[in-house]
Amino acid sequence: MLDNDWSADTASFCSVCRTTVQADIVFLVDESWSVGLSSFSRVKDFISAVVSYFPDHVVGSEGVRFGVTVFGDIPRMQIALTDYSSREDVLKAVKELTYEGGSRKMAVALKYLVDNVFSAAIVRDHAPKITVLITNGRSDDQIGSAAQKVVDNGISLFAIGESLLAEVIQQQYRVLNPNKI
Repeated sequence: MLDNDWSADTASFCSVCRTTVQADIVFLVDESWSVGLSSFSRVKDFISAVVSYFPDHVVGSEGVRFGVTVFGDIPRMQIALTDYSSREDVLKAVKELTYEGGSRKMAVALKYLVDNVFSAAIVRDHAPKITVLITNGRSDDQIGSAAQKVVDNGISLFAIGESLLAEVIQQQYRVLNPNKI
């Protein structure tokens, strides 16, 4: 049972989340053949729901910036962090995301994330770099060194998918806690 103190703390936390702070949030989206167009459309709805949570005054070059990179065989940055400065513009761009299919080259996508999406020319010094990886299965390539590169570059990676994404979680655990294996 939840007590009133927890509810008050949660309300306070949620109001802080909706104030102007800097953050760079990138959705790294699997567009492999196993995802399919229907699931890809649901992913777009999910991204729109997350972006919609943030008030318009919080979204922009001085606040929260959003990006979307899709990956199959080759990663494609469909929305760069610097492309839009309003929530409505981001939402319109999310509706226009295209699906191409392909294999699931997650290691290639993670390297692309570090080298291109969060490049030195794009990132802001004090803004947290956050990636939400959305996939429905295991990578078709080995992600070990790519996962290490993500961690080494200070990118927080959160994984969402139909499976538990054991491969990604295990790799990140190994990188962050090498003495506990």
